[in-house]
Amino acid sequence: MKIAKIILKTLGWVFVGIIFLVIVVLVAIQTAPVKRKIVTVAENQINKVLNAEISIGELNGNLFNHLQLNNVILYSSEKDTIASIDKVYLGYRLLPLIRKNIVVNSVTIDNPY
Repeated sequence: MKIAKIILKTLGWVFVGIIFLVIVVLVAIQTAPVKRKIVTVAENQINKVLNAEISIGELNGNLFNHLQLNNVILYSSEKDTIASIDKVYLGYRLLPLIRKNIVVNSVTIDNPY
């Protein structure tokens, strides 16, 4: 009986620890340094695919179902501005990513040039 209590207590603490770590990750992903890192990684990946360079000024949103990109600029390889967009709003679903699908519910582009 004493061993069962110890096992249950240990499992309870492990469960609490896992929940705590999930909460810490969910909070950390909303901080400015993490969002800036996400922007840097996204810019690098997009630049590899395009024959151009993208610059994203700022990332806002909760990252779980929507985000807003501010001051998005696309440059040619000669550094000429191809496009400049004040704001891009994206609404999406993350769960389909488990099956390697991307589901975008809405896209709004404000002040494109």
